[in-house]
Amino acid sequence: WIQNKFNDLGLEASTQEFTVNSNSTNNILGVQLGTTTPDNWYVVGAHMDSIPSFGAAPGAVDNASGCAGVLEIARITSNYRFARTIIFICYSGEEQGLICSKCHV
Repeated sequence: WIQNKFNDLGLEASTQEFTVNSNSTNNILGVQLGTTTPDNWYVVGAHMDSIPSFGAAPGAVDNASGCAGVLEIARITSNYRFARTIIFICYSGEEQGLICSKCHV
């Protein structure tokens, strides 16, 4: 769903696959390529995973607002062009120890 939203905004959308505790998971990226210095990046990110604390996973009270913020910033900035590249990313595997953001870096 997030990758489709990035595509809908005209961003170059992709995923990065990782293994977390023997399970496959993905970071989801949307890239807005910079016009004059594309090798310089701004990264706007949040994590999209959650761990069940009391029954069902509490995603809405975990970092759903962070991913909503990433998508909203992407929506607004996709209407403009910037010198530097902007990478919008929703990380997975963060509840298990920042695994996928470390892999991305």
